[in-house]
Amino acid sequence: MGRPEDVFEIEEEDLLGRLGRLWTKSGWVETPALAPVVNPIRNTVPPREIRGLGFGIIMTNSYIIWRHYGALAAEMGVHRLLGVEGPIMTDSGAYQILAYGSVEVDPLALVR
Repeated sequence: MGRPEDVFEIEEEDLLGRLGRLWTKSGWVETPALAPVVNPIRNTVPPREIRGLGFGIIMTNSYIIWRHYGALAAEMGVHRLLGVEGPIMTDSGAYQILAYGSVEVDPLALVR
């Protein structure tokens, strides 16, 4: 893995649309994909149930994870924290800067 053609496979094309598969270190994601957003604190529908509905990827917020779990999140990893296997996408938490005016963590720290 390393070249774009190694991480994304086109299965079918039609005009400008395409169906494909995106490789992540946690598994394949069929594209196009809907990624339901999971709040790691308030799970109205548990991530495991969302995956059971057939979603190939879920999304969560790295800032909320950092704010509520701190170093434990890095120790456990996002998969154990959410109790689910497979691809998980995290956003940067930049929305919180818009909502709160500032946050107490550097974006690179969230990535780590």
